[in-house]
Amino acid sequence: MGGGQPDDAGLTRRITDCAPLVMFVVDEVGTITWANAPVERLFGKTHDEVLGSNILEHIDLEWSPEALDSVGYAMTASGLQRPMLFQVVRGDGTRVIAEVTANAQHDDPVIRGMVVYARPWDERWYLDQVLDAIAGSAPLEDTLDLLVKVMGAEILEAEGVVLYRDLASGHLRSRPAPGLGAYQRGTFFSPEAPWITAMQTGEPQVVRASDLPAELAAEAATRGHGWCWAWPVGDGDHPGGCLVLWRRLDEEPDHTCRVSLDRLVRLSSLVFEREGAAAALRHTASHDTLTGLANRAVFFQRLQDALDDPASGPHIGVLYIDLDGFKPVNDRLGHGVGDAVLREVGRRLASVVRDTDLVARIGGDEFTVLCPDIPHAGVLEDLAERLVSTVRAPIAIGDQELSVGASVGVAMAEPESCSIDVLIDAADRALYRVKGANKGGWELAGTPGPVAPGDQPT
Repeated sequence: MGGGQPDDAGLTRRITDCAPLVMFVVDEVGTITWANAPVERLFGKTHDEVLGSNILEHIDLEWSPEALDSVGYAMTASGLQRPMLFQVVRGDGTRVIAEVTANAQHDDPVIRGMVVYARPWDERWYLDQVLDAIAGSAPLEDTLDLLVKVMGAEILEAEGVVLYRDLASGHLRSRPAPGLGAYQRGTFFSPEAPWITAMQTGEPQVVRASDLPAELAAEAATRGHGWCWAWPVGDGDHPGGCLVLWRRLDEEPDHTCRVSLDRLVRLSSLVFEREGAAAALRHTASHDTLTGLANRAVFFQRLQDALDDPASGPHIGVLYIDLDGFKPVNDRLGHGVGDAVLREVGRRLASVVRDTDLVARIGGDEFTVLCPDIPHAGVLEDLAERLVSTVRAPIAIGDQELSVGASVGVAMAEPESCSIDVLIDAADRALYRVKGANKGGWELAGTPGPVAPGDQPT
């Protein structure tokens, strides 16, 4: 060729070195005899280190036990083989998923081996794992870890953080890539933090690391990060969380990155929606839908657990509460008012018990309280008095002021000393006596007897 153009061999070499695919040739014993330049990025080793090495040195055989058989088959076959996924072990010990296609040309006088074409497959692999996790209702933390790995794959190349709201507390929590600084993990809650702005406005934020607040800028510099991208999940009115990406490359997001981020936002929304739906189902299964208190099933399970656990002592208390005067209110003013009264009574009961106690509505206008770790009967007597007093106070419903009362039966037992039936029966009998003689009061039952032979807890 004239005019300074490279010869055919030189042109071919330049073309292969500029290719987006990793290409190399493996001989009949697995030795890499030729490779193009991109092999350095995939294997994390220099071109000279790769040449002369065996292909099996770069494959994680534990990740894919079929890898050895696949390589062996490709080396004895001929022509183009089906693509396979392998996990490549890079020079620094990190691993990357790669799609590998082999073309066996052992009889070709020039090639004399197997041509291998490989390209990173991390993003697609982890995206598939995210979808599987969503479909399989995997634990939230495991699914968020996969989203972080997608952010670290070949398209976005970022150390990522998923910020999300804890459904129980409402607090913002984070799931970060390993090694990020404390502030970079999303614990910096200043209005100047890109993720706070993104969640407040519903708009993505792209900020140079040097323009961040001093604390964040210092941590970013330590990690070699040039940019922080913050992509909100949800909008300013309904912020579900945020994807935070710390990038070393000195560039703003291009079209490809934005498409990838938009897809991640949609997946994150699905993850958060699934978690919200699952939490709602768990709450419904364990709580009374009217008052929000624990339901009958949870109360009896917790009581059984307390009776079975010696550490829940020295005594376990149960208070059985039945409202006085509720039926006339319900009949005269309707179920809507009656429901409002029950909700207010439930709120009042929950407000006067200890943090370790469990208040439950077990049906109609009947409530129970489980009190573990009771040192003496006086604790239960004081609680019963407070319950009666707080329920007795007038209840304002709209422009009406209503009054109901509460009768309480109290029973106490040591752990492992009696069954649920025996303890509940003691509290129920005490309540029956109060209802018959002293409505609006309470009574402490005598200590229940031991479990009779053959009487198993129900």
